Amino acid sequence: MANNKVLQPKKRTLFLYMFPSVVLFLVFTAIPIIMAIYYSLFNWSGGKKKIFLGLGNYSRLLGIPSLEKHCSITLFWQPAVWFFK
Repeated sequence: MANNKVLQPKKRTLFLYMFPSVVLFLVFTAIPIIMAIYYSLFNWSGGKKKIFLGLGNYSRLLGIPSLEKHCSITLFWQPAVWFFK
């Protein structure tokens, strides 16, 4: 039984090994996704004035008549891109 305790890594060691990858994930993946969702709720051109629209940008996007055509073209060509990648 004493040998099993020796082989188990300490929690601090596991934390130290995981910490850099978690920080990189947050900085380069999670935070940009959250910020993109946040900014998509506003009418904003990068200046100081932001106008809150809520889901208005998304409702306007779904109202575009050619959206179905563009999405179907994307879904048609995506498998080819994956295959030839």
